[in-house]
Amino acid sequence: DLARERGCECHLVSPDQVKEKHSSFAVQRFDFTSREEQYEDLVIHLPGRHQMLNAACALTCVSVLKEQGLSINKEAVYKGLDKARWPGRLEKMGDDPVIILDGAHNPSGAQVLADAVRLYFPNEKVYLILGVLQDKDVDTVTKTLCSVASRVTITIPDSPRAAPPDELAAIARRYHSDVSICPDVKQAIEDALNLIKAENEGKESGKWILIISGSLYLVGAARTILLDMGMHPDAQA
Repeated sequence: DLARERGCECHLVSPDQVKEKHSSFAVQRFDFTSREEQYEDLVIHLPGRHQMLNAACALTCVSVLKEQGLSINKEAVYKGLDKARWPGRLEKMGDDPVIILDGAHNPSGAQVLADAVRLYFPNEKVYLILGVLQDKDVDTVTKTLCSVASRVTITIPDSPRAAPPDELAAIARRYHSDVSICPDVKQAIEDALNLIKAENEGKESGKWILIISGSLYLVGAARTILLDMGMHPDAQA
């Protein structure tokens, strides 16, 4: 309807066009049929099965552009998808322990993160550091992310719109029994890593992982802190 209103062509993409071959946190491989073209063994390094459908939308755009006369070879398409990265979106910053940054600042983003945790880390315990802006759907985001957490620490994103930690903690306690407050982001991360290191020592399974989420402001600050601590994004090769 919106496309019609604005006089635009609408090109639909169906999940039926995507044939999943492999899905892990580091690598996803799939085939895609786009209009008159067939792509086999496409590789992306963006976690979450929804990213295959996102890639399918991009491939459909490529097909439409080629129909309009643009020259785009398949090698460039494969290379482009293989090199695509999204800092701060299901971004792994460490393996021991696993640290995930995700700017899940709205209900749909929070649900994608929760689904990814259940898919890729079904046996791990989640230490969640959460900070949300007060002009977002704070209750839904908090409820969704608390649903996959074993422990929650509330902190403050670097924004004048940040939800006050005591108010956010009160919301989190509606959905979780283990909620603490640490306003300083760096201190919250250090405390979490110290606890996780102690808890994970000697364990082969059921380890703790750290997820930092709820606001892009928080994720940006946390990413800088983790880089300064010597941690780097997973190459996901």
